[in-house]
Formats: sequence, C-alpha cells, structure tokens
Amino acid sequence: MTTRFAPSPTGFMHLGSLRTSLFNFLLAKQHQKQFILRIEDTDQTRLVPKAKESIISTLDWFKLKPDQLYVQSRRLAIYKQHVDMLLEKGHAYKCYCTPERLERLRKLPTRGFNGYDRYCLRLPEEERIKNKDLPYTVRFKVPRGKNVEYTDLVHGPVSFSYKSLDDLIIMKSDGYPTYHLANVVDDHLMGITHVLRGDEWISSTPKHILLYQAFGWQPPQFAHLPLLINKGGAKLSKRSKDASVSDLQDRFLPEALLNFCAFLGWSPQSTREFYRLDDLIKEFNISHLSKSPSVVSMDRLEYFNKLHIADQLKPGSKLLQDIQKQLQHMGIQVDQDHLFIYADAVKDRVRTLDQFPKLLKPFFVDPDLESDEAQKLLKSIPTEIDVKQLAFDLSVGLQDVDFEQDKIKGFVNQVAETKKMQYSSIMKTLRYKICGTSVGIDLLKTMELIGKETTIKRLHSV
Repeated sequence: MTTRFAPSPTGFMHLGSLRTSLFNFLLAKQHQKQFILRIEDTDQTRLVPKAKESIISTLDWFKLKPDQLYVQSRRLAIYKQHVDMLLEKGHAYKCYCTPERLERLRKLPTRGFNGYDRYCLRLPEEERIKNKDLPYTVRFKVPRGKNVEYTDLVHGPVSFSYKSLDDLIIMKSDGYPTYHLANVVDDHLMGITHVLRGDEWISSTPKHILLYQAFGWQPPQFAHLPLLINKGGAKLSKRSKDASVSDLQDRFLPEALLNFCAFLGWSPQSTREFYRLDDLIKEFNISHLSKSPSVVSMDRLEYFNKLHIADQLKPGSKLLQDIQKQLQHMGIQVDQDHLFIYADAVKDRVRTLDQFPKLLKPFFVDPDLESDEAQKLLKSIPTEIDVKQLAFDLSVGLQDVDFEQDKIKGFVNQVAETKKMQYSSIMKTLRYKICGTSVGIDLLKTMELIGKETTIKRLHSV
C-alpha cells in the first residue's frame, strides 16, 4: 500500500490539504509503506513563489515526513513518452484549434453537451501535413457508448455517463502535460495503490480511469474525502483566515491541528477524542470515513489545542521553551523552572498559544495603570470607594498575612466586613492595582505566586 500527497504550488497549505496529507500519511504508515510527496507544478502560469518550499516545511512541522519527493516539472520527458504512446495507439490526437475557434465553440448551443466537437480528430491527412508546423495540443479520445463505473471507498458505487465527458487536453502547446495525464502516469509509475483526495476531484476520476484503461493499467483505489464547510454551511474558502495553515501555526500546536483535522470526516470506533500522531496511525480506518460535509469549528480546534497544551506543558518541554522565547521578545527574562510554575498556573485559561504572554505578563511586569484596559477596570469600581486609600490600607494589612490563597481570602473578607464594603469591590481594587487588567487567572492565586513583596509594592504604586 503506497499513498501520496500531490499539491500544486499555486498557493499555501490550507486545512483541506493538511487533512488530505494526514489521511494519506496515516494509511501508508499504518501498513509500514511509503508516503510520497509529489509537487504538481505543470501549470507554470499559476505558480506562487516559495509555495513549494512552504509545503515541504509545513509537512516537516507536522512530522508528516514523506519517504520520497517528486517534482513534476522535472519529469517532462516521461510524460511526453506516454503521450506518444497514446497517439500511437489511437487513444489521442493532435488538436490545432486556435483559442478563437474554441471560444466560438463554447458560445454555440450545447444540445445537451458542451464539450469539444472533435473537429481535429476528423481532419484529412493532407490537412494534418499542412498543419504540422503549427502549435497544437494533444487530446485524449474519450471512448463513446459506455459509462464509467467504479467503487469509491467513501461513496460506494459511482457511475458517470460517457456523454458528460469531453475529449480532454492531456498535453498543452507549451509541451507541459495537463494535470490529468501527469497525475495518472505518476500514480502508476510510483506504485500508488490508494488515492485519498477531496470531494472536488470526484468528477475527474472517470477521466483518470479511462486513461488507465487506455494505457492498460490497473487503477488505484479512490477515496474522496467529504467537503469542509463553515458554521453557516457554506464551503470553506481556501482564502479564509480560518482555513490557512500558516495563519494557524502561531496559535496552535501541530499535534492539536492534526488531532482536529483527523476528525474532519473520520471518526474512531470509541468515544476517545485525544490523539497523538502515533495513536492516529494505529486507529485510522478508511471504513470510518464519512460522506457528509465536515464543519470547521474554531471552538473545536481551540478545545483540542487546550488538551494538547495540558499534555505537553512539562519542565524542559519544547512548549515551555517556545513560551520562554515569546516572553523574551517582550523583554522579559525568566528561567524555565520559575516559568513552568507560572505557565502551569495559567494553562487552564489558555486556548491559543498567543494567549500565554498576556496571561503571564502580570507575574513579571508592573501594570500600566493609565492603559485603556486598566482605566476600564478602574471605572467598574464603585465611585464612593477611595481606591488609593483602600489600596494603602490593604497593603498595610497584608504585611501580617501568610501569603496563601485561603489566608489572603480570609483577610479580604475581614476588610469587607470592617469597612462595610462588597467583597467584589475590594477584589476589583486589588486586580486593578496588581494586574491592571480584568483578564487573568484567579487573583488570589496570582498574589500567592508573585509574593507579598511584589503585591505590596504594586498596591503602593500611583
């Protein structure tokens, strides 16, 4: 069993292509077979600079390492050889039609079929000789009179009427093969046994099967993966920010993204949700793929991210090192032993990686009490409270308190009773002076972690 991921470098990876690469990787590795990366760059007019390099580095980031890498633009002689084979067998023919003629043909009444009219297939020999120096494409001659049928591993039996199939171009006038020809030739020569790809390619499958038959080859098995949709039910756009893998890499762990993508069309036999890559290799099964569209929910992705953050956040872990680097970019220097204590305290509030710096900042940096965020918090404190005086009184009283959460809470309750104030008003005053933001973990936990000295110093700040 050999699989492949065959992206075109006409853009950067999105969730759909990540899922496709993942499922092909899982299937191959489950059987200890090869997973091939093939860059399909035959459409030279649509290439995006650095897209190929980005695809390779993205797979590496996810640890979906291919066993072999092929680039189609380096294999032109192979495709030319196979086009010549089809021409010699009478399964293909040269087409000299100009773009202008093809455009006129497209505007004609369709009479049930809007494909090519086979004008060049019927050219007399003297016309072919006359045209031999003109630019031409090569078209595959689709057999007439028989429907194309195959069994899809997801959709079951599928049938296409031959009447819906055009004589597709398999070689362009620039000498480059089209997607259909190169795809079939490479899948055969590379020994691909299973093709897992998106539902949008299902209409191409009958063309590919006919090409396999013309060459006398056995087609691989096809599995077309369900459409990805947004919460509104519309097809997920490749240009959507939620669909772009590069936009998600700064906020989500690779393991979380893979775990999330695995559930976009696949479900395990159990109710288990948390999977590492090795677990997915063991449990993935094509028979559990769904036909129904899969909803891409950012809430769901954040849920998986939270699970994997909890799993990976350990002393000396790569995750902790990455958090340390984030803080260093903010000018905050902290050793990993202390950082782990603080990061472990905030992890339950973290759903995306970019939330770590904001939640950790109060442990290291005195608040900016003039910031919009701090001023908003200040305005939420009842106006009858003298915030400066209350903060001073609290700083004095805290001198004699053991700095543990329950002891601090008992002290605040005592102050509330003595001053006839709401407990919540006192806590807002403390949060304003200590953190300068309403966003954060439990304030009593924060005070315990930063310690008595820092707490009192901040309560004294103006």
